[in-house]
Amino acid sequence: MRKILLIGLIILQMLVLASCKFLVSKPRMKRIQDIKVLSISPDKTELAISIEIANPNPFRLEIQSLELNLSDKERKPLGEARISKSYLIPKKSSAFLDIRLSLDTRKATKLISHSLALQLWLKGSGKGKALGISRSFSFEEPLELSLKKHLDALIPKFTALGQDLIKIQDSSIRLLGLGETEIRIRFLLLNPYGLAFTLKALPTQIFIGDKAAGSGYLEQELTFSEDIFYKEGCIILKVNNLKSFTSAFKGVFKGEIPYALKGQVQIQAFGSEFNRDFELKNSLNLSITDLLLK
Repeated sequence: MRKILLIGLIILQMLVLASCKFLVSKPRMKRIQDIKVLSISPDKTELAISIEIANPNPFRLEIQSLELNLSDKERKPLGEARISKSYLIPKKSSAFLDIRLSLDTRKATKLISHSLALQLWLKGSGKGKALGISRSFSFEEPLELSLKKHLDALIPKFTALGQDLIKIQDSSIRLLGLGETEIRIRFLLLNPYGLAFTLKALPTQIFIGDKAAGSGYLEQELTFSEDIFYKEGCIILKVNNLKSFTSAFKGVFKGEIPYALKGQVQIQAFGSEFNRDFELKNSLNLSITDLLLK
């Protein structure tokens, strides 16, 4: 008799738990409220994603876990994240869950279309709990992440983690004339972000002693693919000897002539043109002996 009563109690308990489970509805992903880029570095792009989760129940519900997986349109993984704390959602209400997620920058830039947007899929799975009953939920949503304004600022600045991406290697006199001197400046252009772009032009002015002394141009276009991380380039400058004589003459006795380059970076990338001002400073190593031997 006692065994029959025990079995009956177990069955009754199972029925109660089952009925409770049906009484507790699953949390529901209502919408992706916002997705924005917090920062871009050569290795990592930090995103902030805000997701609205709805509680359809007439009692409060706790979101205990939520894991996000971001992939490209071919479903290849790009990044993942999870919530670091639980969220309480009042009855018949919703709450916004803010999650930070990291992407591999080089993988992401390879996916950018001519519209400078990433076509992505966001997949999520999590658990909610109410009345002591846990319910799992999942979702998968397409989304578009625009990187235009970020790359528009990033590419022409030529700076990565505080370091200039154009590095002058050396400066030398290519041709010395009575009225004009031709200077050749070799530089290294770095591509730490793994971007595909072309440096189309680099119209430049040279300043010696704060005075404009001549102008220059990029000797040859530099084209980068995602797998090329640096290339050597050259600027050819035509310097007016009369305009630069006083400042240059002082520098000759010191063994070097300081100069500044000011101009415009002209880049073509992702079907768009980018133009920004730049300024670089360096010195031309030159002595009286060098001049006499020219």
